Amino acid sequence: MPRIVIDGVEIDFPYQPYDCQLEYMTKVLLSLNQGKHAILESPTGTGKTLCLLCASLAWLDKQIRPAELISTIDTKHQSGLGNCLTCDDIGNHDDNKLFRQIHFTNLNKVNNACKIIFASRTHSQLAQAINALKGTVYSNNISVVGSRDQLCLLTEVMSLDSNSAKIYACRMRVQTKTCEYFRNFDSKRDDILANLKLEGIVDIEDLSNFGQKTRCCPYFISRELKTDSRLIFMPYNYLLDSRIRTLYNINLENTAVIFDEAHNIEQVCEDASSVTLSSALLASAIEHVRCVCEVIFNHNIESIETETGDNNHVNSNNNKRKPTVIMNKKELFDMTQPEESAIESLSIEKMITLKGQLIELERLIDELSVPSEGLTKDGSFIFDLLGRAGINHWTNNAIQTIIDEIMSFTNSADSNYHYIVYFSFDFVVSLNDCFMCKPIMFLGEGVGKVYNFGTI
Repeated sequence: MPRIVIDGVEIDFPYQPYDCQLEYMTKVLLSLNQGKHAILESPTGTGKTLCLLCASLAWLDKQIRPAELISTIDTKHQSGLGNCLTCDDIGNHDDNKLFRQIHFTNLNKVNNACKIIFASRTHSQLAQAINALKGTVYSNNISVVGSRDQLCLLTEVMSLDSNSAKIYACRMRVQTKTCEYFRNFDSKRDDILANLKLEGIVDIEDLSNFGQKTRCCPYFISRELKTDSRLIFMPYNYLLDSRIRTLYNINLENTAVIFDEAHNIEQVCEDASSVTLSSALLASAIEHVRCVCEVIFNHNIESIETETGDNNHVNSNNNKRKPTVIMNKKELFDMTQPEESAIESLSIEKMITLKGQLIELERLIDELSVPSEGLTKDGSFIFDLLGRAGINHWTNNAIQTIIDEIMSFTNSADSNYHYIVYFSFDFVVSLNDCFMCKPIMFLGEGVGKVYNFGTI
């Protein structure tokens, strides 16, 4: 495998590079060395993805080596062997020179080596990049971040319609330890990660196959692998959507980010900043709260009658009123036996207040006169609309807390009840998106610049 040197960086390339590839890698290294942004373009078929990966990983190797050497010295000193460094510890002539430079520095200050994130539009494009990297010397300590859509192995979760529903269903099963795949992963986490790191690169398909073979959750395996990886593959939206970035704990500090095939990145940014709050979603949330209010009311009545010893008015289980939602003429849930601890945490007063706010918001939306071509308003309009329904920056967190309590209560109810909860979870996400720019939402004209348009 040819080894070329560009600006002092040794690059192991799978074949003798063409002149255009040498020039491309030179620009990549220039951007990395200077810590500046770069927009690089190369004709289709010139191997730009391979150039990006090899050049950036060779540069990363050069950055990591001082940190590794300092860490070795620090470990030796802590064990009392500071004067027993071997040739293997120090390495080649260049490392020997580096060792002499850092030997008298503060050994407790170990450099925090940077990482590289390689982002592309789709997982299929990422799979192509990973496949290209498999033929190089840089095919180790790599990970790929995937979603539940690609990696979840539970049929009952994957059959759900919305991504929000899948997220909530997964969280519920993890919290209650009812997911076999997560339990298996959690019980032998270290062994699984060690085996995968020995195998080298793993893409989404590899992770899924590994999970099926070992009956361990590939989704949580992918999240764990990225912690110690020097190169992480992920789709655009994992970086550009602040919610996903927070969910996956993606820290961009001391990280070089590469956007491959970045010609449509503007559209991805627009999608990440957009919010949809549909009338159907709002109606489902109202119906959900109504049913929970009914359950709380019945529970409180029974508690009072039990405490006073008046059992004459307590109906039998067969005659007990059951809160139901009729959808497609089917009874979707029966919540007559929820756990006491969950229902006791709910306040009927807060539920009624929330229901009133949602009904008022529905009324305000229904009163809007929307022409056939749609209605477009400045971004501040949505905050005014929500505010008139009593939903604002100060009440938003309280509302979300109440809905979280409803979800917790639902965990203890009949499993069929979860169907309607997913609508409320989508509502929480939409509500949170509206207020995700809290510091600027009351800056008057500034809001219009951030939320340019809202279409109803």
